[in-house]
Amino acid sequence: MLTQLSHNSLGRINLRPLDVDTSATGSLSPRSVLSADVFMGRVTVQEYGSTDGSLYQYTYALEPAVELRKEHESEGLKMMLMLDGHLVLKEGLRDDSVVTQGVICLFRSRCYTIALKAQLNVRYLLFDIEPLAKRLQMKGFEEGRYEFTEMIQAQVFELLQPPRILGSPDKWLSEQLEGILEQLKESMRRGKRLSPKVYHLDFALAADKFIQQNLLQDHTTQEIARQVGLNDHALKIAFSEYFGMGMARRQNWLRVEMAKNLLRQPGKLISEIAEEVGYKHRGTFTTNFGHVTGLKPVEWRQKYSI
Repeated sequence: MLTQLSHNSLGRINLRPLDVDTSATGSLSPRSVLSADVFMGRVTVQEYGSTDGSLYQYTYALEPAVELRKEHESEGLKMMLMLDGHLVLKEGLRDDSVVTQGVICLFRSRCYTIALKAQLNVRYLLFDIEPLAKRLQMKGFEEGRYEFTEMIQAQVFELLQPPRILGSPDKWLSEQLEGILEQLKESMRRGKRLSPKVYHLDFALAADKFIQQNLLQDHTTQEIARQVGLNDHALKIAFSEYFGMGMARRQNWLRVEMAKNLLRQPGKLISEIAEEVGYKHRGTFTTNFGHVTGLKPVEWRQKYSI
């Protein structure tokens, strides 16, 4: 699935190979790394080997809005897992489709276009699932967009955080991709396919992923809206409708859940826990913890610690 990348107006982008050793992180090293400095930014493609084919990680950090043409060797069924940002996939599915953070897209196309917004970092994984599906004798994968379920999210997290030591990296990576396919098939069985039309729900899910990934940092609604690509008023409404609370309250709830696990550790001071979950002052932590649980942190520890 070797990629050729080109700008719709300016022509082919010359991706140059980088030293793999300098790009290696931990036990799972890329087979190859290609990069190009373009559009006041950078495009990077990392290739990882599995026993069922190559997994590619694409990263775009570009200043202007651009449309890029992608060409692959085959028209196999591709799985795009959006990790950061969002893009518009054109010609991959029947209609133009927005693929937001926390969405998996299955599509079959050798040549297609991706549209990227200005000043937006985008990162996704791309894998041709057909060899793996054939080996597993799994059939019936339907093109379309699917939400990361909690199980898929856990599988993706494990894939991105490999163990320090791997006896057979190619085999380990295939096992992780196998787990994602199995969970995706289960989502299909349960009718979890997202509508082909993009609703603001997609952006609410993307906003929640952003909050979780930046849980210890405080961001305004306007900043989060800018990250996911929707105006802040529409995002507020969509987020409240889906989660039953605003973004600030959701962030506080997630921090409290994190604090509960830390409170089970008897050696941890309350002030230390407050700082670890993103609160600068113990009093603020105590107040917000009480709003969620109805208890002070010390009371919760006494009641629920093992």
